[in-house]
Amino acid sequence: ADRKKLTALLDAGSGVEYEGEDKPTASAEEALAIRAWNLLHNGSGAIDWAGLPVVTELLGIDDIEGLLQRLEVILLHKPPKTNPEGE
Repeated sequence: ADRKKLTALLDAGSGVEYEGEDKPTASAEEALAIRAWNLLHNGSGAIDWAGLPVVTELLGIDDIEGLLQRLEVILLHKPPKTNPEGE
């Protein structure tokens, strides 16, 4: 899994703008990992691991190791802080 690309994608999703660069786009695997995260996260910053088999079956995910690596990036991602004064 390309951690930098997924991190840039998550940053873009949280409103970070890239001057002179195209907005990152998700690969099929990254899009599935984000969908899996949306189905598995419990709202407290953690993942409901008991649902993993159901979600992987539902989404047709075969690369469990790749999914876990992407979920780790998503779980640990902290959007960059923006300066409200624009400095």
